[in-house]
Amino acid sequence: MNEQKREIRALEYVACDLVAKLDTLFCHFKWWDVGHGLDLVIKPYANTSNDKVVIIRPVGWQQLSHIGCRFEERDGTWRLMQGQITALHLDDESFSANFFADYGGNRGNEMSLRFEGVAHPQKG
Repeated sequence: MNEQKREIRALEYVACDLVAKLDTLFCHFKWWDVGHGLDLVIKPYANTSNDKVVIIRPVGWQQLSHIGCRFEERDGTWRLMQGQITALHLDDESFSANFFADYGGNRGNEMSLRFEGVAHPQKG
């Protein structure tokens, strides 16, 4: 049971670290309001113990708005692999983006994010 608790805490930590990184990018957008807490749901991905999906829903975001991420455990460390932001919680705008983690180069465990498919679809 302690191993499962450690895994959950480690995933919570990397998920919150990701939100902090995203906050530096999106803090000036009115739809990006993550300062009231986060609800996290952790699920297995493809029935493996070292691959998890984490659904992050900032408190106040509607049910369909979330940050979905896939994390993989490598050498005892959970690392972000990919994710998607879906923000549909405002009447006049929405936002969607896919992102991928990049641990390349000589930076060791330093992570950068690469975004693809960024969209600001208009509602209604």
